[in-house]
Amino acid sequence: MTPAGEARFTEGSRVILHGLRANEIFNNRRGKVLKKLALQNSHGPIAAYEVCLTDGQLVKALDANLDLAPPLADAEAEEESWSDDGSDHVDLENLERAKLMEELFQLLDQSQEGTLRSQALHHLAVACGFEGGPVKWEEEYQALCKLFGTSPGAGFQQMEFAKLLSNEALPTYCPTDELADLVASTRQHIISRRQEQTTSKEDEKRLKAEQYRKDAVKFIFKSLDMDGDGFLNGSEMQRFAELCGFDDEWEVEYEVMCEHMGIAKEHGASLADFHRLVSERKSHAFCTRKDLRNIASQIRDRRESISRKQAAIRIQACTRGSLTRNRLQRQQTVAAVRGPAPSAVPEEKDRGVIDVPEPPPAPPESESEDSSKP
Repeated sequence: MTPAGEARFTEGSRVILHGLRANEIFNNRRGKVLKKLALQNSHGPIAAYEVCLTDGQLVKALDANLDLAPPLADAEAEEESWSDDGSDHVDLENLERAKLMEELFQLLDQSQEGTLRSQALHHLAVACGFEGGPVKWEEEYQALCKLFGTSPGAGFQQMEFAKLLSNEALPTYCPTDELADLVASTRQHIISRRQEQTTSKEDEKRLKAEQYRKDAVKFIFKSLDMDGDGFLNGSEMQRFAELCGFDDEWEVEYEVMCEHMGIAKEHGASLADFHRLVSERKSHAFCTRKDLRNIASQIRDRRESISRKQAAIRIQACTRGSLTRNRLQRQQTVAAVRGPAPSAVPEEKDRGVIDVPEPPPAPPESESEDSSKP
């Protein structure tokens, strides 16, 4: 018996595969050993080989699944790809073709499932010049599945894929020189598609960032416009400056800002003016998306604080009103027993309720937000 890890076959040995469970389709197939593989497990080295089958496919097999191929009859020997005369030429051609088919299969198998289905093969069809739409392609795919005895859901494994390209009787046959061009064009097609997807994602991210800025600026503007006239006057702009951390002389700064940005001082900044103010880098009040988020957060916190105070005042007012009504009811009950009812005590009105207009909802958190400036 051959010790574990020791090679029984050498480069060029003719072998036959057997005993494969996961890939029974390769059993009893003939091939030629190309090289010994350096594999190892916990018990030590494993004897395994890379074998090129007679149709050019490359497979990896353990020593236990290989036997020396018995000699063929003359007629069978002529049909086998390997031959003694010019074998080097045939071997190299088959090896080149096998590698090209394997590379093409891997390029198309983006999900790395080991199976090509309709969508993956559609890329191949497009690279081969297929110009039909999705419906037409689905018809072609169904016909190919029927021809090869597979289901559309099962798709084509590497062996069936090799037959798809190697059977001269099929319209999908591809000579080796054309196969090389097909591999190159498919690789370029996939690279271009990935670049388009990357560009699309970048554009989507940029649009989300721009929309967030618009929403944030509008939210801040509406929250600061306390009189609701559509302009931010000096005092309202001062509140914005304070939210930005400004604590210097405001009147002078406001005049300089209006003059620099072309804003009418008597009216104040419109929404468009305010957007320019926080979005143009030459402006003294330029804000990054992070700055806008922090300012919006301060406004939200203040709004929530006011809402909590208003709720507490309403609860207190309701409690006082309830006590007053109870006291009045007791007085009326006692008066009914002792004599004529006293003059009516007017109900106590709610006091201390602050009527503070709530700012509009804050813009949603943006997934495209980052620490970089827009």
